[in-house]
Amino acid sequence: MFSRNIFFLSSILELTRALVVSIVLLSLCVCACGRSAGPCESFDLQKNRRLWASRRIVNYDYTISRFAGGLYMWVPFEIKVRNGSAVSREPTEEVKELTRTDGYDVIDTVEKLFDVVENACRRGDNVIAITYNLEQGYPERIRIDPKDGGIDAGYSIRVSKLVVISDR
Repeated sequence: MFSRNIFFLSSILELTRALVVSIVLLSLCVCACGRSAGPCESFDLQKNRRLWASRRIVNYDYTISRFAGGLYMWVPFEIKVRNGSAVSREPTEEVKELTRTDGYDVIDTVEKLFDVVENACRRGDNVIAITYNLEQGYPERIRIDPKDGGIDAGYSIRVSKLVVISDR
């Protein structure tokens, strides 16, 4: 009876040891191997920022839209940038009672769009996705879910109709 109990206990000990080793190996694999590089960890942000800068585009017009949870919707804006600074921000739709027009001053140049993403990464926000224009490098779509926000704190930004204005 005594030898049977020792055999049983040693079997449990071996199983426990094997389980611990398996858990350690699995956790190492998940942490090191299974992690895909997100927008903050990848080089795409800096690579595309350099691509945009290399194009030396300082005069351009574009339409920008914001999307977020909550009751109020943002009105898209057409923004005109000259010599790298926004000179005009105009709504592209009628501004109604339950629409918002605030916050476009922090995204009124392509450089500021890159800054929005960089700052979100520094804060530890969940930068869900970024789509870049392949030819010029500017962000066309950005999706961010702030870590300190509530259930509808996530937001998206979409750039469309970017037109480069040639120097005359």
